[in-house]
Amino acid sequence: MTNTPNKAFPLVPQNVLDPAAGLNLVIHILDALVQCSVINMVETAPPSGPSDGDMYVVASGATGDWAGHDGDVAYYVEASGTWEFYTAGAQVFLLLNNDDGGFYKYTGSAWVLAAGLPDAPSDGTQYARKDGAWEAVSGGGLVDSVNGASPDSSGNVYVETQRLNGINDQTGTAYTLQTTDVGKDVRCSNAAAVALTVPAYSSSYPWEVGDMIAFSQGDVGAVTATSDGTTVIRAPNGDATTGQYDARVLEYLGSDEWRVW
Repeated sequence: MTNTPNKAFPLVPQNVLDPAAGLNLVIHILDALVQCSVINMVETAPPSGPSDGDMYVVASGATGDWAGHDGDVAYYVEASGTWEFYTAGAQVFLLLNNDDGGFYKYTGSAWVLAAGLPDAPSDGTQYARKDGAWEAVSGGGLVDSVNGASPDSSGNVYVETQRLNGINDQTGTAYTLQTTDVGKDVRCSNAAAVALTVPAYSSSYPWEVGDMIAFSQGDVGAVTATSDGTTVIRAPNGDATTGQYDARVLEYLGSDEWRVW
């Protein structure tokens, strides 16, 4: 009996007395190998209580009824209570029908992942793709830190939202900025104009480049950023608020130079 070249289906010889036997054999093979879907590829012995049509790829080191069939497709026939085995040709593809998933092809000596990558295991561990497979990520996260914040034990990174660090309310008509005002809103509320003096760098005012101070107008009196005679204030868009609730930001540029924006 000769076989087809790709799937190795046996051809029924001409002039046989019972062609149905050979034809039924081919139909069994078609049922097993066309759009083949196996339960797993790790069993070395038949599972207990199989259902009609259950299929497996026999793992290496097979025993019992599967002995000698490493790498074969095992197909259970309930009517006879037996396993049928098919040695796959290089053109056979199958779907691994379990949580690991994947579309596999037979190379002639082994089953290999044919295309794509199945979903990573759903076991609470973080995985990354490496060399065409999923590998557990050690260290609890995929990154070392984000803006200085390190991942927790679950790999989550929490970064504090940037915001003003409070409000310094002033009600007079003059106020000299302090280093404790850095990162705050100096809210000046007076019916008259308010002069906001920006002092020069000193041991009492150890400004750092990038220090920022907001100032806002809480009443009808405008608030103006004012030099102490040494500081230079760069304010191309104005150094004063223009109405109630308006606000500006002072940024220290170094060498007693400030910018208003």
